[in-house]
Amino acid sequence: LKSNSDYINWNIIEEHLCFKLHENAKKFYSHIIKEHNSHHIIKFRTKAIIADDFIKSYENPDFINWLADFELNDIELYNIIQNDEQYLCNFFDERFYGWTGGNNFGKRMCIGSFYTDIGDVLIIFNNDTGKFEFNDCGYGYFPKYEDNPWGIIADNTDEFFDGLIT
Repeated sequence: LKSNSDYINWNIIEEHLCFKLHENAKKFYSHIIKEHNSHHIIKFRTKAIIADDFIKSYENPDFINWLADFELNDIELYNIIQNDEQYLCNFFDERFYGWTGGNNFGKRMCIGSFYTDIGDVLIIFNNDTGKFEFNDCGYGYFPKYEDNPWGIIADNTDEFFDGLIT
């Protein structure tokens, strides 16, 4: 999608969160924002991708090839639909903290989900590393992030988007 980088005043969000957003987060949201769109979630269907091909690496050795052979068709990404300070602060609060079940998963932001034969798997952005991760929190609801099946989808925003269209 075309960049809409001037749409958001990132300083407002960073002041509210009390930390800087990684440039990959800014780039990601600059590319998926659909101005004047009332849909909070962007849903799209990809070509049939074997989920394991979408995953760059598995980081929990107990779950190597967790998604091998599962087909990935539907993806949902959370979309910013308003450009006012209160909305943006609430949006990023929800993205960083609303999905954690009260657990401390660090500066990780849930940006969407993809769906496989075993259910939905979260797409997470790690603000510390700038990488896009997956986490199957539904597997065991472990309070420690790294105990869940998880891994790296992409090292940066361009690689993430490229993975969706290959």
